[in-house]
Formats: sequence, structure tokens, C-alpha cells
Amino acid sequence: MSDQLRTAAVAAATAARKASRAYLEHRNTCGVCKHEQPCDVSNKLQTATWQASKASQRALLAYLPVGTTVTYHGPRVDMYGEWWVNGTDREALEAAYVLGGPNGRTLARVEIAHMHKQGEPTPVGDKVLTATRAACVEIAATLALCKVVMPVLVDIDAQGDVAVYFPQADYNAALHGAYKAKGGATGEALERATYAIVLLDALDEMRMLARVGAVHLIAAKRESARKYREVLTKQTTKRPSRG
Repeated sequence: MSDQLRTAAVAAATAARKASRAYLEHRNTCGVCKHEQPCDVSNKLQTATWQASKASQRALLAYLPVGTTVTYHGPRVDMYGEWWVNGTDREALEAAYVLGGPNGRTLARVEIAHMHKQGEPTPVGDKVLTATRAACVEIAATLALCKVVMPVLVDIDAQGDVAVYFPQADYNAALHGAYKAKGGATGEALERATYAIVLLDALDEMRMLARVGAVHLIAAKRESARKYREVLTKQTTKRPSRG
């Protein structure tokens, strides 16, 4: 049951971040929004972000209710040790926790990947590594069909933690280009741009999914990318030859 709640919490936190990225990307590329004019699309994306944020809050607190004792092992090595859950972090879209400690100490923006509940089993590193590599290979191959080339490295450290690496500048440029292409595309070009955005989002999410060992969600990302690749491959083979 705990594993299911953890998986649901990871998925909800990921959805909240994804909704926020979509809203911000629209704000940065929409001509109407740039002139501070009313925009129905912006309003809908903002509402979707708020809804995803509240759903994330519910999922995170269902997994680790307020008062739950956890062990922190994130990037702040000076903060390692036992803490308790104070709630979710509003500044992080309710997609992370605020932890409390002795003497009134607090630790904000703590992701699920950076702590664990006592007695909770952790996924085996090699299993996570295999699943993550397979998913990233599928995502990268399908992105290539969308005319997006993205080098991706998946590795595991001595502690068994799996990490996904890719050039952030290339990623940002590709995502911006896909949103821009989607704005003026039709037919297959629109479909490719849409798939590229979804796949780039999935690649970004893979970093957190690998850190927390969410093998079921990783497998789901791989399967989605495989289905997209099948659609794009069929489009390519159906194009009439010239001559």
C-alpha cells in the first residue's frame, strides 16, 4: 500500500511541475500574454496548474501525513538525519515537503527522492537502472523522429542511485523550438511538435523518477514513447515517393 501511495505522490508532484511548465512556456511565447492582455489559454493553464498543485498536496500528504518521521538524505548533507513532515511546500507548487526538526528548524522544498520513511523498502538500483536506460533509449529514439536530437546519459553511483543527464541548454532550446513550431503547424508537423513536447517533458521527469526508483512510472513512460514511435514510423512509411 505504501508503495502505491509513493508512486501516486511522485506522479502527482510530476504533474504539478509539468502543468506549471506548460503555463510558463505559454506566457513566454504568447503574443497576447506578452502585452499583458486577457488570454483564455493562459487562464485555463493557470487553473490547471492550481488544480494539479492541490492534487499534488493531497497525494503527498496521503503518502506521508503531517507528523510522519522521515530520514533526510538530499543535497543538504548538513541536514542529514531524522525529521518530521510539517506539510507541503506552497512555494514549490505543493510538489515537495516542508520538514520540521528540533529547536524549530525547518527544511523546505524537500522532494520525495530526498527522504524515506522508516521501514520502507527501497528499489534495487540495478532494476531501476535497467528500466531507466530502456525508457530513455525509447524516448530519445522517438524524439529523433520528431527531428529533435538529444544526447542522454543514464548512470548509477556507488550508493545505487540512478541519475539521468542531458545538456540543459540543448533541452531548453528544443522545448522552446517545439512550442514555437506547434503554434504555427498543422497536420503531421503539428503532431510531431506535440509529441516532441510530451517526450521532452517525459525526459525531464525521468530524472526524478530515476532518483526515487519509480519503476512502474518509468515503464509507463517507455510504453508511451514506444506507441508514439509506432505512430510516427507509420507516417514516415506511408508518405508517397517522389519521382
